[in-house]
Amino acid sequence: MKKVLILILAVLMVVGLAACGGGTDPSSSASASPSASAPVVTGDLKVFDLSNPQDITLDITGSPASLYQVRVGNTIVTAGEEGYQYADGVLTINKGKIGTTANTSKKIYVTVTDGAESLKFDLIVADKVITTCDQFQAINENLDGVYILGADLDFEDFGNFTPIGTNGIKSPAGNIGLDFTGSLLGAGHTISNLSTDASKTEGVYSETDVYVDEMNQYDLLIPCYAIFMRNSGTIKDICFKDCEVKNTVGTIMGMVVAVNEGTIENVILDGGKVIGGSIWLDYNCFVAGFAGMNGGSATISNCISTLTKVSGSTTGDLVRAFVGKTWGTIEYCYASSDGLTLADLAGGEMINNQGIVGAGTSAPALSEATGFGFTYRAIESGTSMGSFENCGLYELDSMGAATLYSQYSTKVWSIVDGAIPSLLVQYSVA
Repeated sequence: MKKVLILILAVLMVVGLAACGGGTDPSSSASASPSASAPVVTGDLKVFDLSNPQDITLDITGSPASLYQVRVGNTIVTAGEEGYQYADGVLTINKGKIGTTANTSKKIYVTVTDGAESLKFDLIVADKVITTCDQFQAINENLDGVYILGADLDFEDFGNFTPIGTNGIKSPAGNIGLDFTGSLLGAGHTISNLSTDASKTEGVYSETDVYVDEMNQYDLLIPCYAIFMRNSGTIKDICFKDCEVKNTVGTIMGMVVAVNEGTIENVILDGGKVIGGSIWLDYNCFVAGFAGMNGGSATISNCISTLTKVSGSTTGDLVRAFVGKTWGTIEYCYASSDGLTLADLAGGEMINNQGIVGAGTSAPALSEATGFGFTYRAIESGTSMGSFENCGLYELDSMGAATLYSQYSTKVWSIVDGAIPSLLVQYSVA
């Protein structure tokens, strides 16, 4: 497996090309003014592939006369041809000093003079930088890898995409294929026109004996389907534009993931469709826009959905705009109600069949239920599970209010009042 290194400069965060929109290349940004006591490192963000390794070269503004110390992680790199070389403000670190183990949080430290404050730079060591649709599909070959999108991907001519985690091997627990346990870092890039149809896909698994609560365990097949069948890792900083997920017998479905047991953050669905089947029983399973189920240890945060359609096989089926059912945490997430057909459900004291967010065993009437149709909090032994904080279901025209996104990082998102936020490309692949 090829290993790839990506150097992300943490000292200078630049405004990048907006995914699902436009912007500027980080390489064109001017550097910050140097400080006499702590020069800043500038230059293009770089990709280093260990199958064709390149030394790491950093430009240090101010061109200090000498460096006191260079470290990669906890390892001190010594001066010399096999360590580092420094002259006229250019620091070059030998490629052999980085390591070959995937790691999303390694650091490079540079001390300019004795006693000066150390400069610190984030270093991501990745198994693969993905720049083609075939490479994205090949995540199925190593589900615990660290992957980084190095370019926007357009799947228009790709054909039917096979969901990640659907690779011909059923998991030991008999669940819906294998978990993605690695990291997918989108870096603000866009995946567009991806289409996956269960009727055209081999190896789609169905989960049996799905646990609902102590009194409700059903020995029935519940087809699940999404771009990721089951996530126990990290998915972040990606735009999915005009994608479609279809399974006409599916009842646990979403665009991004069928079952989330990990972390998803800074993901936007820009248009697209999720088309499922007849939702059976009452409140157990829902076709949803973003994720089918969100587990007890899982988190979905700072995510947006503007899907144009979320549907079951009939207009009376129960659908959710964002997450079908949650035991875990959902925060600062917003979804459009446009294109969503909500079932005409009766009010009452029982939470069954209502999909009310934030309600306990005594549910308010539907007209009073904030976020109705957004998600459904799981109920176990009469207790509401999971949390739903600062989220909502809005008409599309109302989703451009900048106040909704006050918790979003402007290093990751472009936020302009009156427009739905877009992701910034955080670095580019040379």
